[in-house]
Amino acid sequence: MEVIRLHFSCAIPVGHRVRIRWYLTPRGGAGPMLRRPKQPVIEDLDTEILHAPGWALHAMGDDGVRELSQLLEEPPDTLRLERTLLGRVIACTVVSMPANGAFPLQTRLVVKPEPESSPYR
Repeated sequence: MEVIRLHFSCAIPVGHRVRIRWYLTPRGGAGPMLRRPKQPVIEDLDTEILHAPGWALHAMGDDGVRELSQLLEEPPDTLRLERTLLGRVIACTVVSMPANGAFPLQTRLVVKPEPESSPYR
């Protein structure tokens, strides 16, 4: 089981299959890429809903003209895929934090990993 903590709201029903992708993003200037361990892009494979933090839409540019789903098909050259996890959600909790917190909505997903070649959809 993997516990994934997110800095955004991502209510996914228990039992749904998900594909979670973590990206490295530019830091703004020279230097190492920025890790975003609590801000991955999540596909709910059962509903085909894409959950993403704000940086993902910003990375797509075009002021939102391009569909965010294109991030998965043709990621911008400025992003680098760090890790992918395929699995089934076994628990999901969405919490509203105090208003003065940096991330007012947070999610805790518990995912049971599955192999990429799973015959189930």
